[in-house]
Amino acid sequence: ALLRYLETTSPTPQKVSRRRSPSPAQAMDSLFAAAFGSSKAVVVAPLRGQARVVSWRGCSVEGCIPFDDAPPGVAFTAGYAFCLLTLGPLGFVTLRENMLAQKVSFVLLLVLCLQFLMYFTQHAGRGEVRAVGSRPWDVVGVVIFNFAFCVTVPSWLNEKRRRVSAKKTIWASCLTSAVGYCAVGWLGGLAFACASDNVLTELTAAEAPVTVRMGGGLFAFFIIGLGVPVFCVLMRYNLVAGGVSELWSVAVGGVGPWMLSWLFYRGHGILVVLAWSGLILNAGIDFIAPMLLVLKTAESDRDRKRAAALLAVVSCLVLIGLGLKMYQGLGNLDPVMDIMDRR
Repeated sequence: ALLRYLETTSPTPQKVSRRRSPSPAQAMDSLFAAAFGSSKAVVVAPLRGQARVVSWRGCSVEGCIPFDDAPPGVAFTAGYAFCLLTLGPLGFVTLRENMLAQKVSFVLLLVLCLQFLMYFTQHAGRGEVRAVGSRPWDVVGVVIFNFAFCVTVPSWLNEKRRRVSAKKTIWASCLTSAVGYCAVGWLGGLAFACASDNVLTELTAAEAPVTVRMGGGLFAFFIIGLGVPVFCVLMRYNLVAGGVSELWSVAVGGVGPWMLSWLFYRGHGILVVLAWSGLILNAGIDFIAPMLLVLKTAESDRDRKRAAALLAVVSCLVLIGLGLKMYQGLGNLDPVMDIMDRR
């Protein structure tokens, strides 16, 4: 059933118009196509017993997907292989040994965000930012996902230097991230007449300058991509702390994500699953559960009242997000019912 799903959810010419945010692997395929003229992939159709090597020569239209015109099947691309070989080993070391890569990622984050903001400012006026966008049901889940780092804090506390203040670090990170999100979102909305769900789509499109396209590709790899090994390490830590053997924690946390994720390079259905699980699981694990623990363990009434207030706010936001997602789902049933009626 999984193999049939993977083959049937591969892009076809009719599906190409749906935009997706470029992943690190897709960004590297775009860079390979720009630098060398094309990128390669092995496309496998398991149910048909077919495998072939295909080439992709880059995007000629805005928002296209790498290897969108390849035959149906699962694709193992040169960009994914590059990410596996460069990012994969970082998932087998410790958080402390990942610090150099994370420092490089942080410096590039600042430089590339400044580059993007300058580009947005130069092109401001082509679009408008509305109070309510066309997809309000995705806002709550995206905001929760962007601040869902609570599960990483215990492992970071175990390895940080003693002189580092946890409270100051977390507050500074949250405030600067919030300002950065607002600046990029607002100026990016003003710079594009019809922006997609993720601004990286526009930044890596053929209409963007070469330097901006390179910056978008570097952002996808060094900022988004370098976040993958960190969560692989944290998964290993949590499995070991839960009583799983070191061998199985490495297999599940370090090898498992790379063994499975390439299967969904071209699929769209997994995005729906992630959208729902992100709204439900991230909100429950990173926001609601910690507040419940504070309510149970807090010694002062002030801390309990603060936790209760935050719990009420987060719960309301999650309920609103779920309600909007259900409304979206009911709205999407109309085309499905039309197809069923025709049959």
